[in-house]
Amino acid sequence: VSAQNLALHKPTRQSSTYPPEYGNYYTSDKAVDGGSYFFAHTANGQSPAYWIVDLESNVEIHAVKVTHRVDCCFEELGDFDVEIFCHDPVDNPSAQALLCYHYTGSMPAGATETLNCAQPTCGRYLRIQKPTERLVLVEVEVLGYQYLAY
Repeated sequence: VSAQNLALHKPTRQSSTYPPEYGNYYTSDKAVDGGSYFFAHTANGQSPAYWIVDLESNVEIHAVKVTHRVDCCFEELGDFDVEIFCHDPVDNPSAQALLCYHYTGSMPAGATETLNCAQPTCGRYLRIQKPTERLVLVEVEVLGYQYLAY
């Protein structure tokens, strides 16, 4: 059985949203809407920048597939961490992070890359965070498995 995208249409949030005057074009949910026209985009001047998806239950995460924008500003997706939590790291700042993947450098324009966790990891929340401002995510797929209830 192949891993499934556990993040599609799940609740999300991000550290900030690129200019509010643009309406809801750059909200966090755009990264899990299944499309590539709009994208999640954090605001200028606020760091660290992060994006979080709530997978709504503990799941086994094997990899994260990330798609970058194709039009401009390519440095906005680089040098970031993919972290997994059992508890919401915003509501519980002391929540223990498990590092799935550290991405070094800038992701190429328009690229979709599969970032394999060092090992399958259990968690409910997945955070992509970079130490600087402006995080842009066209699409994020969390690849893994639901735990079966008996």
